[in-house]
Amino acid sequence: MRLLWLVPYGLIFLAVQWLGLPQTGACVLTLALLTVYWAALLLCAKRSGRARAYGICPIKLRSRRDFAMLLPLLLLPVLNIAVLGVPELMPLTAVYIVYAAFGEEFFFRGFLLEVLRNKCGVFAGAALSALLFALMHCFNGISAVQIVCAAGVGFALAASRYLTDSLAVPVIIHSCINLSGWQTPTTGYEVLYISAAAAYAAVGYAMLRKCK
Repeated sequence: MRLLWLVPYGLIFLAVQWLGLPQTGACVLTLALLTVYWAALLLCAKRSGRARAYGICPIKLRSRRDFAMLLPLLLLPVLNIAVLGVPELMPLTAVYIVYAAFGEEFFFRGFLLEVLRNKCGVFAGAALSALLFALMHCFNGISAVQIVCAAGVGFALAASRYLTDSLAVPVIIHSCINLSGWQTPTTGYEVLYISAAAAYAAVGYAMLRKCK
């Protein structure tokens, strides 16, 4: 039943798009609606005593090797900046991007990932959460290449959540990716970005093997 939390999340974006507001108004309204949504999820986590299980806790690294395995997750932000340059963002847009990254991580790598792990196991849970994460980006009207990239990134972020027991790393990496390539145009760079997605998936697989 908890998977039904995906429904209001998707409806928020559909409703804002349907209203056809200017960019500033759409950002403000989306931030307000998401605040209510995340507050409801946090309240559920607190009442159920599952906050730590959902990754609301400090980062836990068991060795230097664990830290080294996280470094490749900076690949996509670096790639975006190398290909596109440093993006120019309005302050409100930057806040929205970081806020959305936090919210998506809390849902997909916290709340949802824990549900799927309990039902399907570590590997299947990470894969399913990554698939749902990629499909959610269809609401943004992005390209098929970007959806594939979102799946690879989602899988690696799920693995980093398992590796560190915390949402902090996925939130940081997700924010860096968004800030470095907001609405990234991939025309002419399809092979490069698909290769990045494959690299993320491989890193995620290595992390999950370490967690077993």
